[in-house]
Amino acid sequence: MRFLDPADVVRCASTCRRWGRVVADASAVLSRSSRPLPPLPSFFLGFFHGDAASDVARRRKRKRHDDPGIGNHGPRFVPIHSGARLLGSPDGISSGDLLPAAFHGIVGHGFFENSRPVASHDGRLVLELQGAGAGLELCLCVCNPMTGHMVLLPPLPGSGPYICALLTADDPAFFRLLLVYNRSQGTRTFLRAYSSDTARWSPEVRRSPAIKSEKLRKMGQAIMLRGVAYWPLGFTVMGVRLDDDDTPVEVPMPPPDGIGETPHKRRLLCVTRDGRLADAAAGMCRDRFSMSISVLEPPRPSVGDPGRWETVPPPDIINRGAVVDESMTLRGVAGIHLRWFCQRTGKLLFTLGQGSTRVGTFALDVDTRDAEELIGGRHCASWKNFVGYEMDAAAYLASIVPSH
Repeated sequence: MRFLDPADVVRCASTCRRWGRVVADASAVLSRSSRPLPPLPSFFLGFFHGDAASDVARRRKRKRHDDPGIGNHGPRFVPIHSGARLLGSPDGISSGDLLPAAFHGIVGHGFFENSRPVASHDGRLVLELQGAGAGLELCLCVCNPMTGHMVLLPPLPGSGPYICALLTADDPAFFRLLLVYNRSQGTRTFLRAYSSDTARWSPEVRRSPAIKSEKLRKMGQAIMLRGVAYWPLGFTVMGVRLDDDDTPVEVPMPPPDGIGETPHKRRLLCVTRDGRLADAAAGMCRDRFSMSISVLEPPRPSVGDPGRWETVPPPDIINRGAVVDESMTLRGVAGIHLRWFCQRTGKLLFTLGQGSTRVGTFALDVDTRDAEELIGGRHCASWKNFVGYEMDAAAYLASIVPSH
């Protein structure tokens, strides 16, 4: 079976429910069968951004509608051009739309308006629901915006600042959510995990030493690699895995050695195309935007000796301090913000703000070194809760099946 374009598969699936089911059942095969185009194992569709409920309420009070990218309806989705076509809008999606038609299945729920995106992986989105619980309860939801399927997780009382990582599998109904959080007092740090199989949270595991709340808030996105979630932490990284009964276990990390203390807005973990953990840092080189990416080689520790990190320039991608685009001139590094790394497609999303000649949102392909402008001429640096959105082709084809 051959298709000239993935859009042919989309049209086939949308014909009726029966043909949609055929596409869903054969999604893994069809995702590798597009000809004459090369196989498309993954799609980068765009990104979500949104603010906390208090910010939404404040904007409503001021009735600010001057910037369509700053909405008052919960998370906003900004697609790239090819992402807009894959989501059923050949002419693109107007900047005033909340979500494309494919995502409307999750908007009918009242809590969506006061939610904020906090994580994403393989087409699933993690939302924090503002005001859904009582007191200081943390209320999270894992949803698939393409299908409208969602799971409300049991609320966690007394939770303060936190970071999370979403783990998925080939089974579209299965996921695990790993949480690292402080109590509201901020003096102790705990690890906990939720499994869709058991529909409950694991027992708390206390981390020692505790992570200060201010630092925890800035740790940002987790990178999943061979079953371990990694976060940047000072001069090193923090690694956590889940054991067989879904209990979080922190992985011993080497002591700080060779990793710089880069401010959190200019540092982001990523993965090279040969599947190695890497550390990305943005800065200036001759008053132009530059990026350095160094591979972090975890040692093979002996008993009682965790070894040390080895940092080496990764092959065939950006060298240390290489200028990304000659037109991106800067007066300072304050306006640089590395936002999200899309693991499946190798896209590193960043924004340039004050002090740059090209303000906006950009996607850097770490394999080809190409920087693509997603939104130009707008000060996206003020956006909060910025989460990239991508999925593999098989999950995409399975998600477009008509629900009725």
